[in-house]
Amino acid sequence: MPTELMDTQQIDACISVLCKRVHEHHPQHYEQRICIVDTTFYLILLHLSQEIQPSPIKKTFKLSEAVMPDDVLEYARGGRPPWGLPWHEVDSILIPCFFDGHWVVVHPNLLKWTMMLVDSSYSRKEALKSSLRDKQMSLLTSLFPIICQKVRYFVNSRR
Repeated sequence: MPTELMDTQQIDACISVLCKRVHEHHPQHYEQRICIVDTTFYLILLHLSQEIQPSPIKKTFKLSEAVMPDDVLEYARGGRPPWGLPWHEVDSILIPCFFDGHWVVVHPNLLKWTMMLVDSSYSRKEALKSSLRDKQMSLLTSLFPIICQKVRYFVNSRR
């Protein structure tokens, strides 16, 4: 059993190899088209969430009016990372996230428009009780539809 956390460079290298195998060597084995983003995507969103917190003076705040950085939009357009795919051409996305001191994967399913958290260290019982997971997921559940809207996912998608 490993005793040290993998850093973002190690995780991104593993993701790169996985994507190369999936998309180039054995595409016939996969029924769904999947885009796997790198660790930087979630880190950018974390930073963005700090910047777009509502001012205590303002009484209303529309998240949909937040300016989305080009870095984030490039992921949805397929320009980042080097193995990226445009989101309107895929069925699912896998997003590595650093939650609660370890890496997990968030899986937005674009066919069902759902998100699932995959965490090998949590039991189902613990996960159901934990409001921490809801808080951690709220960043993605609130920003993901806005990112899709900004890159015209709903117009470009063939679904």
